[in-house]
Amino acid sequence: MKSVESLKDDEWIIRGKVYGLSAFRKTHPGGTFILDANRRRDCTELFESYHLLSSRHDYISTTLQKYYLRDETQQESQSPYDWNDPLYHEMKIDLRDSVKAHFVEKQIKSYKASNAYLSMYFAFIVSAMVNLYFYLNGSYVAAIIFGGLLWVLSSEAMHNGTHYAVFKKPTWNLLYAKVCGFYHCLSSFWFYQHVISHHSYTNIEGKDIDLEWHHGLYLEFEKDGDAYHQYWGILPALLSVLTSLTPIMACLKHEVVLSPRGQEVVKFIGVEWRSKSYYDVVLQSAALFIVMPLVLVYKLGVLKAVLFYAIPRLIHGSIYYLFSQVSHINQPSFRNQEFKHSKNFLVHQIMGALDYATTSRLWGFLSIGLNNQAMHHVLPNVHPCHYPQLSGVFDEFCTRHNIQRAKHDTLWDAAQAHWNHLSDVNVKAYFRAMNPRQETRTIT
Repeated sequence: MKSVESLKDDEWIIRGKVYGLSAFRKTHPGGTFILDANRRRDCTELFESYHLLSSRHDYISTTLQKYYLRDETQQESQSPYDWNDPLYHEMKIDLRDSVKAHFVEKQIKSYKASNAYLSMYFAFIVSAMVNLYFYLNGSYVAAIIFGGLLWVLSSEAMHNGTHYAVFKKPTWNLLYAKVCGFYHCLSSFWFYQHVISHHSYTNIEGKDIDLEWHHGLYLEFEKDGDAYHQYWGILPALLSVLTSLTPIMACLKHEVVLSPRGQEVVKFIGVEWRSKSYYDVVLQSAALFIVMPLVLVYKLGVLKAVLFYAIPRLIHGSIYYLFSQVSHINQPSFRNQEFKHSKNFLVHQIMGALDYATTSRLWGFLSIGLNNQAMHHVLPNVHPCHYPQLSGVFDEFCTRHNIQRAKHDTLWDAAQAHWNHLSDVNVKAYFRAMNPRQETRTIT
């Protein structure tokens, strides 16, 4: 996740080899942003995920050979996965062929957003503009609706746009994420936190930044607790309503310095990222924390402005917490902690999630595809509108390779699994602190 100090600004590590891709940036089919954001780091995880369904493997191999510089050193090796595992390559080909066969059978020409979903996005944008008029004129109903629209429009745009899952053109995806999704989170930081950190290192402590949002809560069984954790049950409720603001406020604690070659280096939550989108962050921050508050104060007065700024955020935060945390913070999602089962990237991604109602189009829409989290982690640039039909294909793939895909029938069951896990971990931590000499059983 961190930059590799021995690498230059125009060097990338993929599958244990160092490449100089600067001359390739502008002709990269996936656009320049994703390359710039991964300068001076091992980006194998993203390379594997976003090229899994590509039909241009010969072109990719030839291009990499053209820009090859040297093998990585032992000190530069940062990936926790075994990319030389023959089983991983066998599984990757099997998954690619199975998914492609599904699309051919169903006569689906693109795995991006369907026309029906694109039409729905347009309808949501129009609805948001109409709702904004009533919201700025003091309608409490509009304030509540605004919170829901933040999730189904802004969160969806940021999430699927930065995964390049909505449109075929990379620039359209990023533009959609920046324009419609910035109210969810600042686009560049979301890309670093979610696309790079979380999707590369799911549930790996010290690498997955998503684990940093749970301040004061223990997520794993091995940690020791303290007396503070007798009050653990209060924290999820507080975190749920604050989830909408916590990542954004953390984003404001960043530093920006310049590398020797003049490239911006963003220091975010102790991690260095390289990006050329700093000015996007400034504009989005100004819109969120200056323009919107001032407009609300001008239209509604100070007290009502504070209330109207908070209501949509609290509603959005509760929805955001529910759909995002039940999938990864539960006992099954830590099965491969410290790679107890496998260093296979696909196995780790599938074992790092708990899914629910996987064939439901309704829950797929309401959760913006997060009900099929395991599939999303191995096929991030496939739009979630395809997940319900692909779920059976994915189940068969898991069965063929003896991977137990954790699933529940309903969101309620998944939410209970999340709550029970937090309870088990934090109550045990509290009792260990109160009875340091008493041994407690470690659950795996």
